[in-house]
Amino acid sequence: GTLTILFLCLTALCLTVECSRLTSSKSTNSKKIVCYFTNWAQYRPNEGKYVPEDIDPTLCTHLIFAFGWMKKHKISSFDSTDETKNGKKGMYERLVDVKNKNKDAKVLLAIGGWSFGTQRFKEMASNRYNRQLFVFSAIKYLRDRNFDGLDLDWEFPRGGDDKKHFVSLLK
Repeated sequence: GTLTILFLCLTALCLTVECSRLTSSKSTNSKKIVCYFTNWAQYRPNEGKYVPEDIDPTLCTHLIFAFGWMKKHKISSFDSTDETKNGKKGMYERLVDVKNKNKDAKVLLAIGGWSFGTQRFKEMASNRYNRQLFVFSAIKYLRDRNFDGLDLDWEFPRGGDDKKHFVSLLK
């Protein structure tokens, strides 16, 4: 009777809500699977050696190349094999090429890391001029190499000034 009809209506409503939730924008509801590719993976011996072409292009939503470097508050490459030179594709370009197999993938460049230390970030972030130099050089550097973004791996800001300068950098 009436309870059966009410139950069926509520079930239909729940299914409608659930279906619309599942089919709504992929970018707002999907999980991010972030994978790091280290520039030293190419130097591992034997089966430990890993290059961008070994990456399953469907595995990660975001690939992060670890690591770039910074000289005089500007982004630079860390390893001689990072950049494309003399017609030989560098590791940057080889990783970015993963997007040819997965158009939804995003490829970012990480700057920093454990061996990078904190001093370079501390000096770069310490004043507006250095921050602007870094930001404008980063934009050009990333665009020239077809990266989709930047991962700042500052290990680790210390104290009030570092915190304040880090926030200013991110703004």
